[in-house]
Amino acid sequence: MAAKGTGVTLRAVARHAGVGTATLTRHFPTREALVEAAVARQIDVCTEATERAAADPDPWRGLNGMVERMFDPRLRDGDLPVGDAITGPDGARARHNVCELTRRAQEAGQLRADFRPADLLLLTTAGDNLAATSPPAARRLVAYLLQSFAARTAPLPDAPPIAVPGTVSG
Repeated sequence: MAAKGTGVTLRAVARHAGVGTATLTRHFPTREALVEAAVARQIDVCTEATERAAADPDPWRGLNGMVERMFDPRLRDGDLPVGDAITGPDGARARHNVCELTRRAQEAGQLRADFRPADLLLLTTAGDNLAATSPPAARRLVAYLLQSFAARTAPLPDAPPIAVPGTVSG
């Protein structure tokens, strides 16, 4: 699931784990149970990050801190997608917090008026895809995307240059 997302077949998960499909289904009787177990830590990280963000009196700072925390490689459960943790059945609290944070940031004039909470899924999908190969690059991309969501321009955080084969780095 970390490599292919939560849509991967049960047969593929069992094969990767070195067990038969019957063994897998004995431990996880439904696909939903397997997905829930696989993303449980990521759900906790995302929910906690959205709760901290919603509690921050500065909604823009809260939004940035939330996304930064979600992509902190020390908190991620392997490469499981952040987006799955938010959009899945157990992500209701996180989704509620994101909607509230979006409303507050827009009311404060800090977040683009045309931003929708679902746009966060664009950010997490892009970051998740890149985090699988380069967590530092994912954090930089996420910073660029966050900047584009701002109602006014915000400086990007310092980040080491990313070497891309065949290009000039820096």
